[in-house]
Amino acid sequence: MVAGAMARPVVAADLTEAQRLHKAGQYAKCIELTDQANQDGERSEAWVLLRIQSQLAVGQYADAQDSLKAGLIKFPTSIRLRWLGREV
Repeated sequence: MVAGAMARPVVAADLTEAQRLHKAGQYAKCIELTDQANQDGERSEAWVLLRIQSQLAVGQYADAQDSLKAGLIKFPTSIRLRWLGREV
């Protein structure tokens, strides 16, 4: 159980790094980090939002739509996802 508690800050640091990349305009790298988080089973709505925002920024509209659909399956009551979905 200690290992799980120690792994959490690393994920938070990765999310912070992904947000930094997005703000710096490095959208492709940000999308790569969101892919990795998804493969690692991360269940945070923030990762989905960041992925969609980055996909929209680089013109990956169909991918953003797919990410939105997948995100709404994981987080069906998310107001933030639904609000962002207006732009997709």
